[in-house]
Amino acid sequence: MQHEILSEIPLLDKNGDLTEAGFAKKLLPVYRRADIKASPMRIKEW
Repeated sequence: MQHEILSEIPLLDKNGDLTEAGFAKKLLPVYRRADIKASPMRIKEW
């Protein structure tokens, strides 16, 4: 079953994992590059 995200939430938690799996019809998840817990060389942004 699919889950729709209806409120604005951070995309990643403090460990760098998704806070909530699902889809959003608008750009609701808040993306912050600083939340990614990987080497800067591994981060790909298009």
